[in-house]
Amino acid sequence: MLKSSGLQGFHLIPKQEMPGTLIRNYEIVRNDSGHVAKNLSEGERNFIAFLYFLQQVYGNNSTSEEVKKKIIIIDDPVTSMDSGTMFIIGAEIRKLIEICRNNVDNRDNLASGNLIKQIFT
Repeated sequence: MLKSSGLQGFHLIPKQEMPGTLIRNYEIVRNDSGHVAKNLSEGERNFIAFLYFLQQVYGNNSTSEEVKKKIIIIDDPVTSMDSGTMFIIGAEIRKLIEICRNNVDNRDNLASGNLIKQIFT
C-alpha cells in the first residue's frame, strides 16, 4: 500500500516474520540516505498508522480467519499532513465509502468488495 500510495520519502523493508500469522515486522528506511528512519514527523507516523488501519479494514492478521464485514469510524485522519498526503488519504476514504455504499446500493459499482457494513466519518 505504501508503494502504491505515491509517497516517496521512505519505504519499508521486512525485518522478520512472525510464525503462524501474516504479521511481519518492518523497518522504515529513508529513500535519500538508505538508513533506518529514527525520527519520523508526526505526519509520517500518522500516514503509516492510516495505512495500517486500511490493511486491517481490507484483510486479517491470519490466513485462517474469514474476512468479516466491519463498522469503520474515521476521526480526523489528516492531522499534521502535507497536501499531497491529504489527497492520498482523501482518495482512500472515498474508496472505503464506495465499498460501503455497494452493500446498500449497487447501481455504480465504483469499488469492489463488500467488507464494510457501516462507515462513520
